[in-house]
Amino acid sequence: MKDKIVVGSDEGSYTVTNSGRTITLTGLYFVPKQEQLAYVFNKTQDKLYYAPAEGIALATLAGGVITIASTFPILISGDILHIQMWSPNRGFDPNLDSSKVITQNPEYAHTTSVETLVGETNLANARATADGGGSATSLVDATGAFSVANIAVGYEVYATAGSTHATVLSVDSGTAITTTTGVTDWSSAAYSLPVVKRYEINMDTYKNVTIHYRLTTGANETAYLKVYGTLDATATVDADTNWVDESTTVLGVSGLTITPSTTTEAIKHVTNTTMLKYMVKLVMENASSSLANNVFSVFIKKS
Repeated sequence: MKDKIVVGSDEGSYTVTNSGRTITLTGLYFVPKQEQLAYVFNKTQDKLYYAPAEGIALATLAGGVITIASTFPILISGDILHIQMWSPNRGFDPNLDSSKVITQNPEYAHTTSVETLVGETNLANARATADGGGSATSLVDATGAFSVANIAVGYEVYATAGSTHATVLSVDSGTAITTTTGVTDWSSAAYSLPVVKRYEINMDTYKNVTIHYRLTTGANETAYLKVYGTLDATATVDADTNWVDESTTVLGVSGLTITPSTTTEAIKHVTNTTMLKYMVKLVMENASSSLANNVFSVFIKKS
């Protein structure tokens, strides 16, 4: 409500034009009507034009123009007017108001459809034959059947003849794998390596995720499932580097172990998280030369 206007001047969002008996109001954020006019008084001339409560209503308001009755002297530039009017609550154009936060995707709408994160059928191990060397703790394969990204460190590699096995300790960027002592000599032995696959869940702008897993192994196969998290944007699914094991928080255990010829299924919920990314890590061992016979499915939904 404005309570002081000087005729012929511009104060605030009002522009008053001296036109004899009219007061033109411009720059308002609403279209004024007669019923919104409450009080019009010319302090300079000591004239009260409009005050319905006092029985004085010798002024009209229409189209943003206040017209005073002809019984009063004309307005003079410099007259100080007191004008009061009731106004509605101010509306804002959010595009012009940088202080406002615009929610384009309210929480009830910011949700994904069900995504198939993992869909593997008959996931096979990497199989190769050691190319000499005669070492009990080192596998070398010139065909490059394995890489740092797809072989699981800390899991079992099997010599397919006799199922002798050892734990993978490291994988280099070439074609060498270091293991614990598991066989007398890897030279020329056929072996089955524990394969690993990693899948990323991008949680940026999401705070909830539901994970539904269904994991079925075949005979001689053992599968493992773990969940990692990170706030490091440089972390990738090529390795476990820059990821932190969150299996206990997400799965309720330090990791799932699915024994041969077994199906494991459950749904897990992660709520109110500010994690940047999660990673689901799937490892599969095959203790024999038999063909893979498994189905691994993981579905997710984020909000």
